[in-house]
Amino acid sequence: MKIKYFAWLKDITNNESETFDNININDINELKSYIVKKYPDLKKHIDQDVLRIAVNHEYIVEN
Repeated sequence: MKIKYFAWLKDITNNESETFDNININDINELKSYIVKKYPDLKKHIDQDVLRIAVNHEYIVEN
């Protein structure tokens, strides 16, 4: 799985993108939980639901 970070997310994560191998993520909520564990500073943004998430170039609104 490849995750790309844009704008202020790049500043918080210090990454433009990351590739994760061998992780078991089945939906967007699991992805958010995984990212918050890795980058705790993102929690407030995820809790406020201000992130836009796209899968294969299509924005995802719900799990």
